[in-house]
Amino acid sequence: MEQKLRRLPDGTYTGAMTDEHICGIFGCCGDWNRREVRIGALTVYVYAIDGITSGGDASEYVVKPLMQDAFGGTMDELFDRALHRTVYNSVAVPCGDLQSTAEKLVNGFTVVLFGQRAIAFETKTGEKRSPSAPEVENTVKGPKDAFTETVRTNTSLLRRHLRTPALRLYETVVGRRSLTNVTLVWIDGLTDPALVQRMQARLAEIDIDGLLTPAAVEEYLTGSRATAFPLLQYTERTDRFAQALLEGKPVYYCPEGLDYRRHAKTASRALWSALLAAERRLRALGVQELAQKSALVTAAEARRLLHSGLPVTGRLTPLARDVLEGRA
Repeated sequence: MEQKLRRLPDGTYTGAMTDEHICGIFGCCGDWNRREVRIGALTVYVYAIDGITSGGDASEYVVKPLMQDAFGGTMDELFDRALHRTVYNSVAVPCGDLQSTAEKLVNGFTVVLFGQRAIAFETKTGEKRSPSAPEVENTVKGPKDAFTETVRTNTSLLRRHLRTPALRLYETVVGRRSLTNVTLVWIDGLTDPALVQRMQARLAEIDIDGLLTPAAVEEYLTGSRATAFPLLQYTERTDRFAQALLEGKPVYYCPEGLDYRRHAKTASRALWSALLAAERRLRALGVQELAQKSALVTAAEARRLLHSGLPVTGRLTPLARDVLEGRA
């Protein structure tokens, strides 16, 4: 029995993958495009949303190859040829259900329905704001390309600044209705894996209707802390973002070096609270406290232990790590 079209409370859709149900979601929209294409004795349906898809690309790289298919056969054979052979589009993604089909359509894909199976072909329009010079964080010597509102444009800018294969991009969607693309970026080998896992878990826990500005998720990522100091840093400059990635090594602080702790009873309460807030901010950014029982190994100590043939254990300073890796 065919499943009926249903819209769940969280805004997602369920039901059978049919032309009637897909049109039931988008049919009342003024920018909705639907075309019926007959290939021999078979009929397929082509869907796209005007404004976010390129009509020329959809015609040239989706509709034209389909109409030139003269091999015949069943609908399943036509589906298989379109996915692997006849349609020369760089991105072809099978849609598993009605919700994934709707998500592909609102992300600029052209969807072709073969019976109750669908394939999404990427035909996104090129109309978007191009990278321009930073408007707020002006720079004289730095690059003149700032981030835009398009995720893939921003990731391509980062790839141009950091041409390392170790650059990692974790992408997810936040917002039940806005379906905003969010990308977590780090450099493998520099960033603490525990920090990456913690941020992935916090992104997965966000449950809101819409993410329209970064400020909407600041408290989800940093937690609610009573402090006047900012817990996140915002930037529009690609070079500043890239430099932050390159500084992804774990950072430690030694409690014995915090002199103000010795004046807890005599210090001004306002100044004391400000210093504690700054310390909490460091911990929130991933700076870890160096326990007294864990020895701090300097570069000189690392050279002495290596020369003596003894194992090097404990917390390593950056220069001591370079000594172990043979770079210093």
